[in-house]
Amino acid sequence: MIMKRMGIIVILMSMLTGCATMRGGLSNYEPTAIVSIMSNRVIPWEGEEESADGLLDNFIRDKILPNRTAGKVTQSTADDLIEEAGHIVFDVLSQSGIASIVPPADVLETPAYFRAKTNARAESSGLVKPAAYKFINNADKDLAVNLALEEGIKSTLYLDFTFSKNFASGFMKSGSMTAKVIMTITLLDETGNKLYFRSHEYLSTNRIEVVSAAYNEDELMNLFREALYDAASDLVNIMMKGK
Repeated sequence: MIMKRMGIIVILMSMLTGCATMRGGLSNYEPTAIVSIMSNRVIPWEGEEESADGLLDNFIRDKILPNRTAGKVTQSTADDLIEEAGHIVFDVLSQSGIASIVPPADVLETPAYFRAKTNARAESSGLVKPAAYKFINNADKDLAVNLALEEGIKSTLYLDFTFSKNFASGFMKSGSMTAKVIMTITLLDETGNKLYFRSHEYLSTNRIEVVSAAYNEDELMNLFREALYDAASDLVNIMMKGK
């Protein structure tokens, strides 16, 4: 009787959590499709909301250090960066050979993806995504189920990025800075249950100069690319080990 009750409790807990486990890594759940990629649009300083520059920053840049700040910017967005993130992740995953990764065009043009419900909250909150993708809610299991039934896809991958600028050394945002990427991974099986859900942080190892919050835009984007490649490589290890 006790064993029967324990069995009922385990079943109920599984139903409530809706979670599965990625035993043996991604190879047991292939082919895999990346169905959602999104991030914040405006890239803030770590721990701060993006806002207008202060009077002191403006004075230092314009009056004290005009030569060192010429051609530099104080604000950046992820409009182009999120497009690159999608390419980087797919290229690294597909070249790793850990599993069969479906090319984006073969997923995003399917009837199942076309019918997928959009994430209205993400659409209205100032987030950005690659142009070919939709804002998809990973809580909606229909997409995973439909892709499995219609296209034979066994798992779906959702990637949420948070980009921020990190002041590394110096004083009052003059010194050096790095790029920080937080990648939140959600992997669903063919029934829409979660195989994996976790966030990981990556910091570029290289640094660039920052003068009173002003920096070279191209150099900053290179730092983000470095961190994104680290994130994609780590994703390979996660998908391989299943943890």
